[in-house]
Amino acid sequence: MRASLIILTLVSLAACSGDLTLPNDGGGGPDGGGPPLPDQVRVVDGDGQRARTGEVLNDPLVVQVVDSGAAPVVGTTVEFSFAGDPAGAVLEPSVTTTDSSGLASVEVRVGLESGEQEIVARVTGTDLSASFTVTATDGRHGHGGDEDH
Repeated sequence: MRASLIILTLVSLAACSGDLTLPNDGGGGPDGGGPPLPDQVRVVDGDGQRARTGEVLNDPLVVQVVDSGAAPVVGTTVEFSFAGDPAGAVLEPSVTTTDSSGLASVEVRVGLESGEQEIVARVTGTDLSASFTVTATDGRHGHGGDEDH
């Protein structure tokens, strides 16, 4: 009887020694596992603002990073940069990570010359990006920044 029990235990263990396969939960990694992968960068807020030259825009520029199912992607590094190099223009922070809603934002000080300035938000290491256009004014037509009326 004891030999039968040992043989039954060994047969059971041998039958269960294969790899364990779990169902695919639709995750975003290349093989369907792992964290979701960024698929798109969307402009959420801040586009089209105006401020006096050298002043900070009233509202931050905000993007959302989503996966192929339009779900937010958390913890993605986003780099903000000016197209060109407008003198006196500042982005703070220029590199940030997305929050629990997939959002990343930046404060903008427009350059010292009046005119349109383009800011690009790009997911680090990819070609995924979105752009904003803001306007630096000479002070007579501005609607942002710290100007007094």
